[in-house]
Amino acid sequence: MSQIIKGIAASDGIGIAKAYTLTEPDLSFEKKQIDDPVAEYQRIEDAFNQSISELAAIKQNAKSRLSDEELEVFDAHIAILSDPEMKNQIKDEIESQHVSAEEAMTDVTTNFANVLAAMTDNKYMQERAADVKDVAKRALSHLLGK
Repeated sequence: MSQIIKGIAASDGIGIAKAYTLTEPDLSFEKKQIDDPVAEYQRIEDAFNQSISELAAIKQNAKSRLSDEELEVFDAHIAILSDPEMKNQIKDEIESQHVSAEEAMTDVTTNFANVLAAMTDNKYMQERAADVKDVAKRALSHLLGK
């Protein structure tokens, strides 16, 4: 039995290889109050460090197939995850509002992405909004263990 899957071509021409279906994990979470802000922020640090290690490994693996310019996206994602301002805002929200790591990170990264997307006079910064959303999904998946 064969199955037909329709999609959008990534490039012109034909390709012969095994096909994979990309499925997004369920990244939903329940909002809750937390008792230990220090432990909750440590979860952020751990998720961000896991994400950085993962991105570094993917970049290393892709070096033989991508140009230096194409590899820069990995550096941009690592830079976002290393941004002290974003991390401080997440920490402040956890400490002041006693919310979970998932909620604080989602709130802060959504705000960052919205600010970047609103920079209509700067196309480069608008494109960075998508990068913030991508790294937020990656870190959230680590927080949720998915």
